[in-house]
Amino acid sequence: MIAVQLISIVFSLAAMFFTYTHYKRSDFTAKELLIWTGIWIVFLVISLFPEMVSPYVQKLGFARLMDFVAMIAFVVVFILLLHNYLVVHQLENKIEALVRELALKDVDSEKKKKTD
Repeated sequence: MIAVQLISIVFSLAAMFFTYTHYKRSDFTAKELLIWTGIWIVFLVISLFPEMVSPYVQKLGFARLMDFVAMIAFVVVFILLLHNYLVVHQLENKIEALVRELALKDVDSEKKKKTD
């Protein structure tokens, strides 16, 4: 169990570092920085003190903390997958509208050239 805890601790600290560097490069807003840092701090606390969370996990019907963490990870991955799908779909619609607008401008400019 100690090896898993050490890996989790190193991972959460590295994730906090990368989150901060992305914030400094203006990839994240302050709100996003707080959300992601909060997630990594919770992960770090659970990694350091798994016995603190175990009673709650067992009340939820999970045999081990790792089962609970895996279930939460699946839920988060699917939420992010859905969010990414929606963002890409919105971007596709915006690009399609922009291409149509540019194509119509090109047609109009060609008509003006022919009439001149």
